[in-house]
Amino acid sequence: MVGSSKVFGVFYFVISEGFRLFLYGLIVISLLFFIRPLSAQPISSIKNSKIGTAVGWDLTDSLSEISGICNAFPVIGSNWLLGIQDGGNSSDIVVFDWEIRKSFVVATGLHNRDWEAITRDDERVYIGDFGNNRGNRRDLKIYRICNIDSAVFTEDWKCNVSEINKRGIRNTSLVDSIEFAFEDQLDFQPRFRHNFDCESMLVQGDSIWLFTKNWKNFKSNVYLLLNTPGKQVARKVASINTRCLVTDACWHHKEVLLVGYSVFGNQYILNLDWNRKRVLSRRKIGIKPAQVEGVALNLLHDKVFIATEKRKTQRAAIIELEFKRK
Repeated sequence: MVGSSKVFGVFYFVISEGFRLFLYGLIVISLLFFIRPLSAQPISSIKNSKIGTAVGWDLTDSLSEISGICNAFPVIGSNWLLGIQDGGNSSDIVVFDWEIRKSFVVATGLHNRDWEAITRDDERVYIGDFGNNRGNRRDLKIYRICNIDSAVFTEDWKCNVSEINKRGIRNTSLVDSIEFAFEDQLDFQPRFRHNFDCESMLVQGDSIWLFTKNWKNFKSNVYLLLNTPGKQVARKVASINTRCLVTDACWHHKEVLLVGYSVFGNQYILNLDWNRKRVLSRRKIGIKPAQVEGVALNLLHDKVFIATEKRKTQRAAIIELEFKRK
């Protein structure tokens, strides 16, 4: 009986140790699978957008931090887009030709502390140097650039690359700026939870509208500036319950589109009743992981362009979406 007990004990030990080693091996293999290096995937591999069919254009690594886009010809509509990148990158305007999937760089010679928005009207292009992540900036600014069409495009609307490379915008255009502060910002201590970051603006005649990116309450405050150069105080006129971090805005006929993202990585597009400053619809964009940073209307096909910056597993891209009002 004693010999049998010893044999059973050895057998039990071997079986239990073997099972334990098997579990350890399974755990190690699982960890190696989940923490394996991830490569950035093309946007074309992402499907099932919640708001319609999506067509994507993967951008190069040199454009990985695109922070804003606008239609190059918003009145007549076009497949040309203007884009910028945020702080830490160049102070170039990037001209995107959606039709042939090519981009051209236009040097401005301006300072890019943290460019976050670009928009335009019939006369000027506007660049918002007002990224304010920590809420401590006292040098918020909007550049106004005139005569960009003659500097960038030929008479038949081809991109005038040779002239751009020779002269650049700063030497061929009139540039002035608006310096401003938010009327209700009293605390300039650097912090992460505040309501004075800003990445979106719209121009409407003699008015410029700013939309804040509120890290504290996930709303967006609307501020008004005069469209004239010099120092100003941005007047608060509304607060919109966007329930996300707003990153760009564009006109959508008589309404306004906003894009943004949540802290959980979801991407959203919102349709605003502009007169009442309220949300008409808030729809999830079916791309994840991503971070939507720009939006522009394509009047030629009544579609919407959105721009996303590069994430660990997702390339920077411009995406054309079907967008129908609800």
